[in-house]
Amino acid sequence: MPRALHLRIGRAVGLGLAALAICGGVRAEPVTLTSRSDGFAVTGALHAFDGRFYQIDAQHGRLTLAADQVICDGAGCPAPNQTTGFAVTAAHGPGTVLLPALLQAYARGRDLAVSRVAVDSNHFEVQLGGPDAAQWFTVRVRLAVPAEGFADLAVGEADLVLSDRLVSEDERAIARDAGIGDLTAPAQEGVLAFDALIAATSPRRAPRAVTPEAFRTLWFSRNPDWAALGHPAAPLRLHARAHGEDLAKLDDSAASPGAPVTYHAQGADLAAVLRDQPSGLGLLPLSRRGPAQALPIAGACGLAHAATATGVALGRYPWIFPLALYTPDRRAPTDLEAFVTFLNTAEAQPVLRRAGYVLPSARPVETSLPEQVFAAMAAADEAELRVLQDLARGLNGATQLGLSLRPSATARDLRALSAAAFDALAGLETDAQLVLVAYAETAAQAQADAQQVLIDLTAARADRPPLKTEIVAVGPSLPIACAGEEWSAEMTRRIDIWQRPVTDSLRIEN
Repeated sequence: MPRALHLRIGRAVGLGLAALAICGGVRAEPVTLTSRSDGFAVTGALHAFDGRFYQIDAQHGRLTLAADQVICDGAGCPAPNQTTGFAVTAAHGPGTVLLPALLQAYARGRDLAVSRVAVDSNHFEVQLGGPDAAQWFTVRVRLAVPAEGFADLAVGEADLVLSDRLVSEDERAIARDAGIGDLTAPAQEGVLAFDALIAATSPRRAPRAVTPEAFRTLWFSRNPDWAALGHPAAPLRLHARAHGEDLAKLDDSAASPGAPVTYHAQGADLAAVLRDQPSGLGLLPLSRRGPAQALPIAGACGLAHAATATGVALGRYPWIFPLALYTPDRRAPTDLEAFVTFLNTAEAQPVLRRAGYVLPSARPVETSLPEQVFAAMAAADEAELRVLQDLARGLNGATQLGLSLRPSATARDLRALSAAAFDALAGLETDAQLVLVAYAETAAQAQADAQQVLIDLTAARADRPPLKTEIVAVGPSLPIACAGEEWSAEMTRRIDIWQRPVTDSLRIEN
């Protein structure tokens, strides 16, 4: 199961010669490496240097030597503060906007200057530091669809893949055959944040909810028309990102669209067009919505799912997808290790949020649950009324947090979201009372789900003080998705996390 970002990159390698791979070296100048112990020397073109190891292309192949055991001489030798950096293959969306912002924030925290050089439309380099700085290295970035990123990882052209989807089983098998490990292992796969696909229109058009079936059908219609979405008949113009593979995210068996589609190189360009084109309908990430209007996704019973950051964080919007990082099972360059460590810190989170991505967190979120509870009481039978009254009392004075767990999730994206929420909950330090509000087909199942979470929390928190918790088992009341929808069961069976001061606690023994 994909977890929150905790990549454990890097493995111990013996001193001296080793079969070490350091990708994407940019130097090809001759150097001579001489052993400090016996004077043995080897000459070749410097392929890479990560601060710990030199890697050179010598007469009989590529060799790797520990830097503390040799002396480097020649035009290709790096300066004392210089390394050859690392290579990233990134999906176009996050690679264009988010990755440069994260590198900028990383450099700022270390007092390193940053400069960016465009190589071509799909390649750029970011240099951090310089000759007079404590560090000096270059990050080489290639923009490509995730499938090409995983291929780069397999052939040693990338040290890191920044993907806007999870690796497929076929890609996982190819990586394993290439000798770079299991890309779904916790040490090699980490979820950085979340995004969602949205159906977007001009703000000048009525924000009527769309069903997934009607929306998908439009992309295979020769003459798409607004009447298919319940609007007055009028020609409909479809827009999508050129490199997003977004339609495949909705339906991985989908063929190329049969409808005429205008493709845009950047999500921001697409959003700007939609803003000014009432006839337009687009598919793009929530993070790139810009001035466009996101339409709710409707179920057959009328329950709708709003495309908002809160909806994504709580797993209440169906078209979510994770932003994931992948590394090969080999020693990583030291600069990459430091950068990934930075991504695990609170310092990186504001950058992610400013770029439009969503992070499950213990921050309070807006909720209409109290109003829903009181509205449901009016039509409830005696048994359900007692459940709703218990819920109302249990949440008196409480605030909902941006964390929701899905005990039965089988969809990988939703499992990743639930795992990230659990990690955030397990790392929480608070004296406040936490209320686990559990929903399932029966109250008994809801109670069991919440009890299992408490068991898992105890194990995850190890020697830290236990959290103060209560359980409110709601059962099947207050569904958030229409029965029969493809996402209904997994979305509805959930555990939402609420918080209130200990002094206001309704104490329910577990």
